[in-house]
Amino acid sequence: MLKSLVPVGLALLLTTAEVSAAEKPAKPKASSRPIKALLVTGGCCHDYARQKQIITRGISARANVVWTVAHQGGTSTNAKIPLYRDRNWADGFDVVVHNECFANVRDVEWLERGLAPHRQG
Repeated sequence: MLKSLVPVGLALLLTTAEVSAAEKPAKPKASSRPIKALLVTGGCCHDYARQKQIITRGISARANVVWTVAHQGGTSTNAKIPLYRDRNWADGFDVVVHNECFANVRDVEWLERGLAPHRQG
């Protein structure tokens, strides 16, 4: 009986070790070029002031990221934030993170300017 439990115990130990290692956040490499990230946040229904801290700090603890935060639009669902007035609003960033809610904006041109950098790749 004991001999049959040894392989099971060994498999359980290895699985637990893998899960524990996976749960630990990777430390950012100081020598690597930082990722330039833009967080677009604001609008209705959420605590964006707190969320922008959670998102930027949490990701930066795990990766070498330099953040620019565009917190615009107040708490309205129909604010057309100034950021999207510029057709080149995403230039210079490696990644853009959207955490916003402007669900009642119906200005197609404004919406297209917000989507264009993602559609263009």
